[in-house]
Amino acid sequence: GLDMLGSRVEIGTGGWNGMKNLTVGDYNADGKDDLIATKTETGELYLYPGTGNTGLNTLGTRTLIGTGGWNGMKNLFSGDFNADGKTDLGAVKTETGELYLYPGTGNTGLNTLGTRTLIGTGGWNGMNKLASPGDFNGDGKADLIATKTETGELYLYPGTGSPGLNTLSSRVLIGTGGWNGISDYAAADFTGDGIGDLTAIASTPYKTGKLYLYKGNGSTLADRIEIGTGGW
Repeated sequence: GLDMLGSRVEIGTGGWNGMKNLTVGDYNADGKDDLIATKTETGELYLYPGTGNTGLNTLGTRTLIGTGGWNGMKNLFSGDFNADGKTDLGAVKTETGELYLYPGTGNTGLNTLGTRTLIGTGGWNGMNKLASPGDFNGDGKADLIATKTETGELYLYPGTGSPGLNTLSSRVLIGTGGWNGISDYAAADFTGDGIGDLTAIASTPYKTGKLYLYKGNGSTLADRIEIGTGGW
């Protein structure tokens, strides 16, 4: 309910308006979640290592992990999609609508990500708000969730743990419509039961800015629960 989230804490003093495509995962294999973001002006990709601390010490000094061209990618998401125990980065190529997976290596700097692999041949320009909740369907493999822009339907793309075009299996409808009225969502196991969930901000039809939790049950999403009263 409304006591699910504590008081917010500032972890960055400024300049974040110049960054986009933020996503979170343990990329340097130290057991702490890190933050990845694209520098809008240059298309460089940066890793902000998580420290496990709080406040302005939550993130360490950023490291360049992509020298440029990331302005041509969108809808970044994180998860271990090749089942090697390391966090991978997924992204859509804006020009073609292709979906790529950049395998994580557990290393730092420009070796953080390996050579990208095509995992979706096209049509991903028609999807938005890509996010991985981890394991959503209870099979032990990372899955992907995305909204179909035209219809507002919400789809689950089950992960297989295999590489290449077999990384994702056939999509499953888990939300019949209205997800275009959600301004943004984040996916993770928020309830600690081993099954992925969604938190989402309602922007229409009433523009309330309320934050909701949609709990995963292994096959779909349960009825939403309000966890933030407004201003989101």
